[in-house]
Parts: sequence; C-alpha cells; structure tokens
Amino acid sequence: MIYEIVIEADTNDADYITSISSIGEEDLERFKPLIAAIAAFDGMKLNPPEYNANNWANYEHGNRFGELDPAERYAEFGVDLVNEFSDYVPNGEHGVHTITSIEYYEQPVKTKLL
Repeated sequence: MIYEIVIEADTNDADYITSISSIGEEDLERFKPLIAAIAAFDGMKLNPPEYNANNWANYEHGNRFGELDPAERYAEFGVDLVNEFSDYVPNGEHGVHTITSIEYYEQPVKTKLL
C-alpha cells in the first residue's frame, strides 16, 4: 500500500509550510514510534525545563537557540531513522523549529485532465 504523508511545520513566527510525499506502508510503520515521540514532546517536561524547546529544531533554529537537533533529541530511534524521516519534513529557508501536524492517507487515484 502506498500512502501520502502530509507534514506541516513552523519556520518562524507562525510561518507554516507543508510537504506532501508518497510513502510506503513499511516505512510509515517504521516511523510511527518516532512520530508518536514528536507528538508527545513537551519541552516543559525536560529536566531542567526548556521553555523554548521545540520538537524539530533544525538548521538555523537549532543552532541559534542551542536546542538539540532532531537526531540528538530523538537519539533513542537512531540517527539513520531520524535522518530518513527528515526527508519527509518540509524545510524553509532557515529550517523549521516545530512540526505542527502529521497526517497520512491512502494515496488517491488521480486522473490528469490536462
């Protein structure tokens, strides 16, 4: 089964970008535990609390505030898996800091009319 995965992320101050990608069922299943960890992440629950901790601070967003990059934040899943998932995450000019939504659905049948 082939799905489409839709990921929305915040690049800066509610500037949202979206990616839509095809993904196989096997890859989707491998990513589900990581996705659950992203959804559950709360910087206030860290010890000590990180008030500005975002769930996917990459590129300039991670460097600017000293936050952990996704591979470090989700190290328990392994660098390779996190990097593979990164390919599905949209990236703005300076990266993103927060994944705001992830959804998937069966890839629709499309008919090109023109």
